[in-house]
Amino acid sequence: MKHTRILITIIALIACVFALPAAAQPPNPLAGTAWELVSINGESVVEGSTVTLSFGEDGRAFGSGGCNGYGSSYSFNEDRIFFSQAISTMMACMDEGVMEQELAFLSALSTAETFTQTAEQLTITLADGGELVFAPLFTLTGTNWQVFTLGGEETVAAITLSFGDNGEANGSGGCNTFSTTYTDNAGDLRFGLTLSTLRLCVDEAANAQEQAFFQALESVTSYAIVDSQLVISYGEGEQMVLNAVSVLAGTRWQLVSLGGEDIVENTLVTLEFAEGGDVRGETGCNIYGTRYSESGSALAFTDEIVSTRRACVDEAAAAQEQVWLSALGTASAYTMADDVLMITYGDGAEMVLTPLS
Repeated sequence: MKHTRILITIIALIACVFALPAAAQPPNPLAGTAWELVSINGESVVEGSTVTLSFGEDGRAFGSGGCNGYGSSYSFNEDRIFFSQAISTMMACMDEGVMEQELAFLSALSTAETFTQTAEQLTITLADGGELVFAPLFTLTGTNWQVFTLGGEETVAAITLSFGDNGEANGSGGCNTFSTTYTDNAGDLRFGLTLSTLRLCVDEAANAQEQAFFQALESVTSYAIVDSQLVISYGEGEQMVLNAVSVLAGTRWQLVSLGGEDIVENTLVTLEFAEGGDVRGETGCNIYGTRYSESGSALAFTDEIVSTRRACVDEAAAAQEQVWLSALGTASAYTMADDVLMITYGDGAEMVLTPLS
């Protein structure tokens, strides 16, 4: 009987232990991020080489060592990080110094001890006190381009290519619009089936160029950013070179609401994006000018906004003018859909604009 009571007590204790709620796992700050190596132990990466590190949400780490793709697993505890021994492909690096760099990088990963991370930099400290320093890896998502050369020949009609944030791409072949899908994996690029309209190009050269472009998309293998241009490799070592284009350039808008508040009645606040990065418009009282830059969905205006200095007769219009100019200076991102431009500024506030009539 005594043994029975002891057994019951032990079972009850075990049940209590398993009934305790599991400790909440801290969020993984690395999951879904991708990085490009900047330096190893203070030495910059070999010019022209790209070493990458991506973190999956399932504990996988993978990327390119500069020549070979590799895979590993990772775990972390607060600021400590650990990688398993990386497994990589076995291609020989032809460029001088790249193979040595790749071996040094993969070896260094296995000795990682701690990490610090910001939006602009990832630093992994090694067991010997050295460091791997990374910058965010460039991705094609949200970027817009126009083909400059195709297979070494300058284009005769405007070919455009835009990369959406949902794995879809679209553009113009010069005569017809098209859509397709794409995957971007640290420089490895593939397109899916291309669907296009079926208009015939009046110009024979433009027609031949469009067909060559669509065929090139089917055999794309990789891409690189070289001197601010997008260089896409396809076929048997052929390349197309593309220049970045602005989605906003040439568009004209008028303000509808600012920070959730409708604009002052009988005032006109405008925003006009010119080619070359210039901006001009009206504040409701004055004319102003500044410059802008965009990258994907990111948007920024320069701090120097020049305007005329007429006094606003209406006090509400004067206050609105100051809020508007201040908001432009803190703009950070934009979305444009269904003839509505929404710009995020400050601490998440939004301004809403519609096409200027």
